[in-house]
Amino acid sequence: MSGVSMEVTYNLRKKSIRKSAAASKVYDTPHTASPSRITNDVDTISQTLNQSLAQIITSVATVVGPCNDGQY
Repeated sequence: MSGVSMEVTYNLRKKSIRKSAAASKVYDTPHTASPSRITNDVDTISQTLNQSLAQIITSVATVVGPCNDGQY
């Protein structure tokens, strides 16, 4: 669960910084603040993803768990 979130975060951060650098060349603007903003935004997405994955797994376990013993 954490590994998935870390991989998504890494790829998102890498692609965002790359695109930001490319856009700064096209529009001739400095991108010194962009990596910091990207890092903060991606960290927020990562935390949300971690919480969502944990909630989904808990919900699935709650639904599937009682059916395994054959009693309802």
